[in-house]
Amino acid sequence: MRNLKNIRSTFINADKITIPATGSEDGVGATFIAQDKLRVIGFDMDIEARIDDGASNTDGFVEMISELSRSGQRSRDGSLGREELLVVWNGILSIGGELRKTKTVMFPDGCGYDMDEGEILNLLHYCVYTGTDTVDFYQNCLIYWVER
Repeated sequence: MRNLKNIRSTFINADKITIPATGSEDGVGATFIAQDKLRVIGFDMDIEARIDDGASNTDGFVEMISELSRSGQRSRDGSLGREELLVVWNGILSIGGELRKTKTVMFPDGCGYDMDEGEILNLLHYCVYTGTDTVDFYQNCLIYWVER
């Protein structure tokens, strides 16, 4: 069983991204830099889009991807975890409000991802939106780690 007093956590949060109608955004939202030798033992990742009710009164969709990775680009070697959310709607159905998805990953006892001082993990994102008006995209990640 893990010695719970040694588990630490670091919260990384990306700035709000506003996506215009028929727009997209792809990049690095936030970065975690190891300050010492450590082992990542898990994480909680959250993605969210806020859509105005009026903007969902026409056909459209929003696709969001959030990925915790050693890489600087999505879908490359080094991904620890990925969360995706795709919502498609018809103009007759109003979906205004918050769309949110959360992923929790905890590695088995004794396992994890070892990092040396100065190594980084990036919280990568991709969001595409085809509705009217704009959509606000949010992402964050709580990383659990222990010193090695």
